[in-house]
Amino acid sequence: MRLLRRSQYKRMNYHYQSYHGQWINIKIVKNQNNCPRLGITATRKFGKSHERNRFKRITREAFRLMKHHFFVGIDILVFPRSLAKNATTCVIQTELLQAMQQLNYLQPSPYCERA
Repeated sequence: MRLLRRSQYKRMNYHYQSYHGQWINIKIVKNQNNCPRLGITATRKFGKSHERNRFKRITREAFRLMKHHFFVGIDILVFPRSLAKNATTCVIQTELLQAMQQLNYLQPSPYCERA
């Protein structure tokens, strides 16, 4: 799912946890839904429209591939850094995984044995 309404984005400005990576910055807020939602903010300051659209496309794909690892009930807002113009899906996917690990939003693996 995606964040689409202005009110959903405005809610991200209060009580969020943030992650600042090499390629992207992330804000995370808990919500009451049963699935993680993604929002992407790429302004004109980032680059021309084709660069912004490319970043959004690869970020959505990275999120789609990783969302089963995330806790349900979170909103994720992604901001590109200037270096992200040259990013690939794999790089964004790795950065998302690092952010979720650092902020403790990864679901435990069902295959891990607990002692």
